[in-house]
Amino acid sequence: MTTITGLHHVAIRSLDFDRTLRFYTETLGLKRKAAWITNGRRATLLEFAPATYLEIFERSKEEFSGEPPILHFCVRTDDVDALFARVKTDGWETKVDPKTVPVETDIGLMTLRLAFVAGPDGEIIELMQSDIV
Repeated sequence: MTTITGLHHVAIRSLDFDRTLRFYTETLGLKRKAAWITNGRRATLLEFAPATYLEIFERSKEEFSGEPPILHFCVRTDDVDALFARVKTDGWETKVDPKTVPVETDIGLMTLRLAFVAGPDGEIIELMQSDIV
């Protein structure tokens, strides 16, 4: 059976990216793992513990529209497609079908296999498979 092998990251939206980055790096002591640009906005991955991260996405006030700062949480799995199929077969809501996504970061190209599903209370859960992070 396909398994979840751990929590990979929690993703948040930030209205003041630099301030948020300072808080998590300087105040809480998290280390930057990778950074990239997505849709013209900055994003970064900070490490809580080995292979467990906080993902921060820069947002403008216009893009925020009152949504909560937590965007989704991501679990690491050894087989995104099989876990997604099980969620779908069991009748739970799916959001984004499995796909392979290349992300160019400052530490090199990361190729991720990912999908998104909804939990019972509407929480968004990313399923992710990666050999790098």
